[in-house]
Amino acid sequence: TNVKIAAAPSHVVVLTPETFNEVVLDETKDVLVEFYAPWCGHCKSLAPIYEKVAAAFKSEDEVVIANLDADKYRDLAEK
Repeated sequence: TNVKIAAAPSHVVVLTPETFNEVVLDETKDVLVEFYAPWCGHCKSLAPIYEKVAAAFKSEDEVVIANLDADKYRDLAEK
């Protein structure tokens, strides 16, 4: 059967080179960034917990819970 399972919406802000400085360097916000690698076992284990943290802070406009694929954007992660 072709059944599609809807994924729960994520409250984690996914950073890219285009959005990194705007989000992370915003002095009006408190930003927590996870630098992860998709192949990392520890990162995979943290993902559902990190999602719960993001959901807990979703109503706090001055708090941003974000992540960056450090494997895909190595230069940015090293910065």
